[in-house]
Amino acid sequence: IAGRKPEERQKLQDDATAVIPLPFAADSLLFSRDGDLAVASGSGDSLAFFEPRTGAIVTTRGDGVGSETGQEVRPFYFGHGLGELAVAIFPEKRVRTIAPPSSLIGVDAKNQSSAPAASNTPTPDAASPTATPRPSPIPTPAQPPEGPPVLTGRLSGRIDAVRAIVIYGPGSIVREQARAVPDADGSWRIPLPAPGSYRIVPMGEGTRPVRSEPNFHTLDVKDRGVTGLDFRILGTS
Repeated sequence: IAGRKPEERQKLQDDATAVIPLPFAADSLLFSRDGDLAVASGSGDSLAFFEPRTGAIVTTRGDGVGSETGQEVRPFYFGHGLGELAVAIFPEKRVRTIAPPSSLIGVDAKNQSSAPAASNTPTPDAASPTATPRPSPIPTPAQPPEGPPVLTGRLSGRIDAVRAIVIYGPGSIVREQARAVPDADGSWRIPLPAPGSYRIVPMGEGTRPVRSEPNFHTLDVKDRGVTGLDFRILGTS
């Protein structure tokens, strides 16, 4: 949205970046943990998987049966990449997992080709409360060993998509305070600004936003530098 010219935005009825028609009225939307796939659900057990950037969409049933059974299916956790979707089925109070449709897997696998290799760490069971997405931890303030205090971090993943790290504030998400160009290895640093609340965001070409984990860091700056303001870059919007 920020990459559009004002005159272009004035011609739009809204600021939607994409419109994806669905065969049913959707009442919930859930993105996969990496944002490469999404699923919409409607009344009964109607589900629609789609790829946000291309608009490719596949509809399915949450439990392989028609909505005339009176079942309600609600997605609550969507894993990374080709991970499965966990849904709750009512009134049976059951939980099951559904794999993304095969017609979308090829698209998603291409998006994942540059992602880091999967870890051998066991994946939590989808039905377990520990599988619920957790917010990124708040960086622990730390004073760099030498020189004036700074804010530092490192990019991983699709670091070629990032042109600058921008800090907004204090107390504003639109007023730019400073920016830094990441080094070739993804590391970046910005001199410590005046005390206040700031938001730090990775930006792509022409100030276009990029998809990252987390989407941004919110930071309360005092008198000490902060390290560990890292981003995993998933791609362009």
